[in-house]
Amino acid sequence: MREKFAVLIVMAMFLAACGGGGNNATTPPETAKLPELTQSTTSDDGVTVRYPEGWMPPITKIGIFVYNSKEAETGVTLLSMPKGSIYIQIGKQPFAGKTLSEAFDFAYSQMPQMLKLTLGEKQTIKVGSADAFKAVGKGEKIALYAAVLPGDDESYLSYSVYVHPDELETQTPLIEAILATVSYKKP
Repeated sequence: MREKFAVLIVMAMFLAACGGGGNNATTPPETAKLPELTQSTTSDDGVTVRYPEGWMPPITKIGIFVYNSKEAETGVTLLSMPKGSIYIQIGKQPFAGKTLSEAFDFAYSQMPQMLKLTLGEKQTIKVGSADAFKAVGKGEKIALYAAVLPGDDESYLSYSVYVHPDELETQTPLIEAILATVSYKKP
């Protein structure tokens, strides 16, 4: 009897090691849950954005600079973003009679060269009900998510986000969730 029980245990262990003969379908990985955008700030010049709790206090004199860590601030200064860092710069820019597409080209014509990256093709996106433009690019040490969206009749808003190049795709849902909260109201 003891031998039969031992054989059953060995067979059970063998089946378990082989997947147990049950359904071998793999469960898809869960998508990361976005943090809630519970914090809000408005700059002196009328730009407003929402962002996650726990980020560094934003700078709001002209436009908004908001980032998730001191390392992000250092990384953007050194043009080398550490993993896990995100730095967002939102600015109100004069329109000067340009179309939004021309405003994008003007705002981001020199930046890729400075960051040593190639900016991908400009794409039309919706931010709320408004048309906007975005493009992304990766360098060796920094990645850029660039966008422009309407401000008012005289201006547009530039939205520049800097992250580690390996994290651009994983950070994009958060970047776009924050972008969706950006608004402008003339002070």
